[in-house]
Amino acid sequence: ESVTIDPAYIPAHYALGRLYELTGRTVEAINTYETILNLSRDETIPEIRPSKEALFTLLDQQEVNEKTKEAHRLVSVGEWREAERTFQETILIQPDKAVLHYNLANFYHQSGQNKRAEDVIEEARKSAASHGLFRAHSKCSSTTKSHGRSKTSLPRRHPPTIERAGA
Repeated sequence: ESVTIDPAYIPAHYALGRLYELTGRTVEAINTYETILNLSRDETIPEIRPSKEALFTLLDQQEVNEKTKEAHRLVSVGEWREAERTFQETILIQPDKAVLHYNLANFYHQSGQNKRAEDVIEEARKSAASHGLFRAHSKCSSTTKSHGRSKTSLPRRHPPTIERAGA
């Protein structure tokens, strides 16, 4: 209601954007943060910087969600190399998201590349260890040893093995 009373009142827009964000209404949150930045880019206004940060985070998350869906679609139609590239792109966008590393590791496991799956999880653990970022998803990649071979505890499909580009 505050936004309708005074459409230029940035704190009301910011409160609305936060509400949308917290209730999972991503598109509305993005639109609200964009409205704030259209009203002013003056960083002395307390809501401007957090609006920018929230907007960029939401846009990144939206792109990651779209790419993740696309990667799963590519897997379902057997486009293994494109799926691998798309899963890798999600990590480039949000490298601190453990679930994105898990998605790539799961993809490698499903394609019979268990060593690469373990390498992805280990690399993610190492890079996140100093930030405590990987604790929430550390159980996603539990690895067991069986007859001297590593085996991840994820369901396995049998797509063709993907060779590294340029190998």
